Amino acid sequence: MASDLPQELYARIYALLHPRPDLLSCGLVCRAWFLCTRQSPLFRDVTINNLNADGFADLVMNPYSSFPFCIKQLTLNVDAIWFRRLLPFLQPLNATSLRLCNLQWTALEAHTQSKFIATFSKTIQRLVLGPRMTFESFVEATNVISQFSDIVSLAMEDVQWKTPQSPTPSKILQGESDRRAFSMYSLPTSCHSVSFMRCELGEIVQWLYAHTSFPDIHKLSIGNIKFRDIIHLRGLCCAAGPTIQEIALSFDVGEEGLGELDSSSILVYEGKVKKEIPGLNDIRHQAFRFGGIDCTIRSMCVMKQEGKNGLLLSLTTLYYDNFIYFTDRGRSCGPFFGVKSLAFLAARGADTLLQKITFVIMLQKVGDLDYHTIDWIGLDAILVYLAKAARQSSSFPSDGSLDNDKPVGGYPIRIIFELGGSADLEAMAALIQQKLPQCHQIKALIFREKQR
Repeated sequence: MASDLPQELYARIYALLHPRPDLLSCGLVCRAWFLCTRQSPLFRDVTINNLNADGFADLVMNPYSSFPFCIKQLTLNVDAIWFRRLLPFLQPLNATSLRLCNLQWTALEAHTQSKFIATFSKTIQRLVLGPRMTFESFVEATNVISQFSDIVSLAMEDVQWKTPQSPTPSKILQGESDRRAFSMYSLPTSCHSVSFMRCELGEIVQWLYAHTSFPDIHKLSIGNIKFRDIIHLRGLCCAAGPTIQEIALSFDVGEEGLGELDSSSILVYEGKVKKEIPGLNDIRHQAFRFGGIDCTIRSMCVMKQEGKNGLLLSLTTLYYDNFIYFTDRGRSCGPFFGVKSLAFLAARGADTLLQKITFVIMLQKVGDLDYHTIDWIGLDAILVYLAKAARQSSSFPSDGSLDNDKPVGGYPIRIIFELGGSADLEAMAALIQQKLPQCHQIKALIFREKQR
């Protein structure tokens, strides 16, 4: 059956949905094929920018085009001028995921903001702000977030506000006036997954603390963690502890890395470094400082028995991105902060249900692994403690080979190293096994290639 749709319409559709030239040569031979194709992923994820905005508007206006109703993931990467022009053509969409990029929210008139939010607030389940999105103030950002009442996932990436009021580490909502300033707008109760990448973490934590009851967060992702963020990260993990199931951390690899540290750093490993490998009992007595507090695994075990709040008793997955990155070792925070944060999380009860720990290592040469400042002895001891203390099977997978992460019976804890970069992966895996002898002995290490 021949199609009544003009070939020009096909070309516009393909050009908008997928820029690959080979798609432009495709032709639809019948209407039934077209209706079937509309449901494919080709039509579900659409990015609109300044270059294709006109074409998108033409397609929406065409009476033969019904593909806008199949769009589920929408990315708007347009400036304020195109944003206003596109708004009438966005109303027919039924997207459930929305990303706003390169947008200065304050450049939009109040009625444009209200109309846009009214268009999507009842259908969007996943809201992504950024990268490079700007608000006049953080309160304005929380106002926008609170109006998407049905979202289950919130992500903020490189979001900035012009009037930051970041608190000092020692001041977190000390007075009632502080609480009122950050409690005007709340995170929707349906939102259980939050991600904050390259944002001012201090004000975000203040906002979450200002809620009548702390949000029920199941999945937490924090990116590009800097030295000044440590105290806020600690407070956030403690507050979200009872319900949090997954934590993903990535550390700064830029100019504000270890250059911010000095001899009086609040992140100090106070356990005595021994030549021999510390055993399971040794790690219980070693003290760590993370975010200005002392914690020992033994003292936190006592806290668990006493029923203290803030323990990570539901945590199952821990992910360290950029744990070791092929950059100047003086600017890479992951090796330094990673071990300390892992000790802190273990002390907060992460050993109860933890099933998987993943470290991402990206190196250009295998030998570069020795150039990064990392306490391999402490890391080995902590991982062994978590492996033995977890309420799981003592049978571990992996013989050290790549791409082998299938558990062998029970619920074994999986310590995974995702390896990438130009370095030889097999050689890198062998070197890590040498640096973590206790983990290697109990066959707790799993190595696989980092997916691009």
